[in-house]
Amino acid sequence: MPPAPPSIPPPPTSLSSSIHRAAPSHLFAFPRVAPPAREGRWRADSPPPVLGSDGGA
Repeated sequence: MPPAPPSIPPPPTSLSSSIHRAAPSHLFAFPRVAPPAREGRWRADSPPPVLGSDGGA
């Protein structure tokens, strides 16, 4: 009786809820610092000292 099978078939609603909850969380955290598209350009254009230090570390 492996715990893999019972743990693999989770309800689609639960997965959707988990993904939806994680999506907003990440989206909210991203815009707060800098959008994904803008963040990529910022790093390629001229990464600020704070962003560079955070990314480098």
